[in-house]
Amino acid sequence: MISLLDLPAEIRNQIFRDCLVSPTGTVRILSRREAYHLGYPRSFAQSGPFFYLLVDDGSPLKSKSQLCGSEALRPTVSLSLPRTCRKMYEETNELFWRSNVFYFYSPHNLRQNFKLMGRLASQRIASIRLRLIPGWGNSMEIFDKAIQLLIKQGKHSSLRKLELLIDTDTIEHMAGVLPPPYSFPNLQAPTVIAERVLLSLRQAQPLLNVQKILVVTDKTLHTVEAIHQNSIVKGIHGHLQDLRDAWGGQLCWNSKMVSSAEKGSYEAPIKALIERLVDSENGGSDLI
Repeated sequence: MISLLDLPAEIRNQIFRDCLVSPTGTVRILSRREAYHLGYPRSFAQSGPFFYLLVDDGSPLKSKSQLCGSEALRPTVSLSLPRTCRKMYEETNELFWRSNVFYFYSPHNLRQNFKLMGRLASQRIASIRLRLIPGWGNSMEIFDKAIQLLIKQGKHSSLRKLELLIDTDTIEHMAGVLPPPYSFPNLQAPTVIAERVLLSLRQAQPLLNVQKILVVTDKTLHTVEAIHQNSIVKGIHGHLQDLRDAWGGQLCWNSKMVSSAEKGSYEAPIKALIERLVDSENGGSDLI
């Protein structure tokens, strides 16, 4: 009888990729407790002893009661294959950790799930996507602790890419240019948030071997014309420059690269944004 390990390497690797790499390239960790409240059946193949690895598509998770008839619970990525035998572990384990981006919707979520996964597993993660919403409660203090956790892993960490997601509403508030209809009574003053965020971003500078990317997420501006004509973008471009310099890595608008401090590029982000997007629409590729 022919086993999986008897197949040609090309076929075997494709099977391994189909089993262990998320179709979207991104996974989200879900604890068994969260899975229970969201309606995931107990019969689902667990990714780990205390958690599931969901295929992440960038949209919020919905409970079973919120799902429409046409929607289904998200598929999971199972780690059963690497546990089959030593040979299978050697061939598949690195593929899983190297090829998947782990998405955390808040710094608290990152710290919580690192504890859930355990030290050895969390050190194997190569790419992290972390969303930051400053100004609410003690979010920045928790972000500082999350960064320190990544730094403490030191030489034992496999982390090579760290994406920090900040939405345009947050940056507009930092710049004090939010339009009148928006009001955040519980949000701190713009100058306080701006200074605190810059201070926290600089804390990531010891991550020398990690590619750092600051991603500004915006669902409304997709074309060059829309960005060029948007007065809010022009009003926050100075803050984008400060954020990029504090983070010390690349700056992206959605999936388009704006500028990179790593290359010594200090052009005005709004100008670079237009140029980069024009190049991208003329045949360039997205960064992410």
